[in-house]
Amino acid sequence: MSHAVARAVGTGILTIVVWVLATFLLCSRHQKWVRAQADGASAIVERGERVAPPGDAILVCETWHHVGPFAVHRDLDCYCAPRTLTADAAGSEVSGSCYVDKPDPSFADDWGRCRYGRCQAQVGH
Repeated sequence: MSHAVARAVGTGILTIVVWVLATFLLCSRHQKWVRAQADGASAIVERGERVAPPGDAILVCETWHHVGPFAVHRDLDCYCAPRTLTADAAGSEVSGSCYVDKPDPSFADDWGRCRYGRCQAQVGH
C-alpha cells in the first residue's frame, strides 16, 4: 500500500511540475512580458481582432498570473478602456499596474507598445 501511495504522490508532483512549466512556456501574456524586459521598445500587440472603439484609450498593464492562490509569473498586455478611466483605476481592476500607451488610438499608429489601435482585452466597460 505504501508503494502505491508513494507512486501516486510522485505522479502528482510530476504533473504539477509539468503544468507549471507549460504555463511558463505557453502563456502568451508572459511571453510579451519577457520580450518587453529584453527590448523595452518592442511592440506588445501589433495585430489581432480586438480594436479600441471610439472614445477608448489603450493602456499597458502588468499583472501577476495566478494559479489558485499562487503567483506564478508576470504578464503584460494591452487593454482598451474608456478615456475617463485612469491608469490607477484600471490597475485596480486588473490587479496590476497600468499606464496609458495611446490616449487616442487609430489604425495608423505604428508607434508605442500597442500598435494600430489593437488591444487584447477590455477593462472598465
